[in-house]
Amino acid sequence: MRRGLVWILVRLLLVAVIAGCIGGEETAGEETAQTGENTETVTEEKGTETMDQSSEKVGVLFAVYMVGSDLESDGEYATLDLLEMLQALAESAENNVELLVAFGGSNKEGWRGVKYADFECLLKDWNEDQKFGNANCYLYENSNANMGDEKTLQHFLEFAGEYEVDKKILVFWDHGSAYSGYGYDEAFGNDKLTLEEIYSAFKNANVKFDIIGFDACLMANLEVANTIKSFARYMVASEEIEPGHGWDYYAILAFMSSKPKASPLEIAKIIVDSYFENPEHEPMKTLSVVDLSKVDDIIAALDELSYDLIEDLNVETFGKVGNSITKAQAFGKEERENIEVSIDLKHFAIQIKSQMPGLSDKANDLIKAIDDAIVYERHDKEKPHSYGISIFSPRNMDAFEEYKRVSASQGYLGFVGRFLGISSRDKEAPKISELKECTYENTNGYCVEVKDNLGLADVEIVYVLLLEDESMLLLGSDPAFEIGDGKFFIPEWHGEWLYISGDKEVTIVPAFYASVTEDAKIVYVAEADLTRGGSTMMVQLFLLYDPELESIETYAVPYEEVNGEILISKEVLELKDGDVITFYAPIFYEDGSEEWIEMGSITWNDETEFVLGSVTDYLLEGVCYYGLYAEDFSGNYEVSEFIEVS
Repeated sequence: MRRGLVWILVRLLLVAVIAGCIGGEETAGEETAQTGENTETVTEEKGTETMDQSSEKVGVLFAVYMVGSDLESDGEYATLDLLEMLQALAESAENNVELLVAFGGSNKEGWRGVKYADFECLLKDWNEDQKFGNANCYLYENSNANMGDEKTLQHFLEFAGEYEVDKKILVFWDHGSAYSGYGYDEAFGNDKLTLEEIYSAFKNANVKFDIIGFDACLMANLEVANTIKSFARYMVASEEIEPGHGWDYYAILAFMSSKPKASPLEIAKIIVDSYFENPEHEPMKTLSVVDLSKVDDIIAALDELSYDLIEDLNVETFGKVGNSITKAQAFGKEERENIEVSIDLKHFAIQIKSQMPGLSDKANDLIKAIDDAIVYERHDKEKPHSYGISIFSPRNMDAFEEYKRVSASQGYLGFVGRFLGISSRDKEAPKISELKECTYENTNGYCVEVKDNLGLADVEIVYVLLLEDESMLLLGSDPAFEIGDGKFFIPEWHGEWLYISGDKEVTIVPAFYASVTEDAKIVYVAEADLTRGGSTMMVQLFLLYDPELESIETYAVPYEEVNGEILISKEVLELKDGDVITFYAPIFYEDGSEEWIEMGSITWNDETEFVLGSVTDYLLEGVCYYGLYAEDFSGNYEVSEFIEVS
């Protein structure tokens, strides 16, 4: 196939007709050292910290462990953030912030290995040739160091620990992947720091920080918080991917420079607010501040709920528990594989209360523990149920063995194991009744009943095109309308689909239902290539359809396949004039083989617009069909009879 991402919906056609984030070892090398406006939801801070007026020491250490990876070699995002830091400190009238950056980990001149630099060195480095990595002023340099190795991190932590300042802040910069780890060194086969390695580095370095932040995707995760809880007061991180080039370092450093006695909590809040108020950042923003002293309380409450879930989990309750998982806010979701990296822990507890009222007391205890620990959080309307901390999703079965090594809650680990155990023994596909013509809310269509022995995870309407050679093209999907217990409605489809048109260019957009936003926009995702400035990247193109205004917003999330893993980029891109978007769709042949085929390209400009047009009359020849797709929690699926569009 063209890609390592295979949509779960793709499989239905075979019968009926989808981080940041990879081992190598550090090799000994030469070392040198010198002395020297979207609408969003806000959870207000519940801490009581104010300006610290008592400390004799004034100043802040702002230490950054910056693994450049492909973010630097392909897009120079690390360079952009370093320039933000320099600008803020250069404009400051006070000298209250000590900047210390360890940068490297990228297949780019000057970025292999690791280098430590302070403000003066970074400024000199940039002024020499408008690049970072080629100066002779570094505080430390190891050309052969692997930034994905715990010893490299430990050395930097020990170095940072020598600074005598009032407050210490540490930021991890790169791709992140929750419980799977962080930081991918391109020069060492994209080796990453696992949570075990991060813990070992902190423990051996014996240094603590006021704030540990992750300017990396998906790291506001219970397992991550549990890993660092003994080494900082607060964690600042995102449950979801991070749009744009990440945090607003200019605003953060400018604030600390002007307010040297600001408390760690005030600084953490500025990190969150400046991130959200940056107009260049695209949707899907989440960022939270976690009081790490409260993490054990979350784990204890989660254990209690999980043990009750284990006791109550059986074939009768399996569907209710499964619904709690699938309805919980998901993060790092890959629609093509129908999995997600993690789910929001509080939203999961809320779903358990709804599905299993007998567990409400234990669920409420967990919700309270989470609310106490999340002292500040913001999320935008694209992620409406993001409450500040996530946990492993049981739908990510392939990562369960990895998760076992780092699970924060033995109770939750046992619950997931039992859930997956029951799921693995279920080989029975959903049963779909015969379609019957009916009318629902004054709309003509078809009614159908769907049943499963353990419960349904997903029911969608799918649209296909039968081509002249009997191959079938998957055009997209929509959510099915549930009109009663196990009963669904399929509206009549007249063979129209979404196209994108521009200056003398038109192409169909295969688009698949993903979710609904807080303001009732429907989110679809399309598989595409994006060519910008001569460079082509694979992207998920998100389409936010507003039914009331009949308008569509778009943004693109790049991704890549690295050593068999899907690595979702830290960036979210707004389409610009001159961008070339090439769309792809899966096609299936009579012999059972399949491939992704190119559907067409278009150059984005001011005249580009989305339109509805007939699939067969507008561009493609063939016969349109539509039907219902149903899948259970074990991955068993069934497809209804298909309806031909006349």
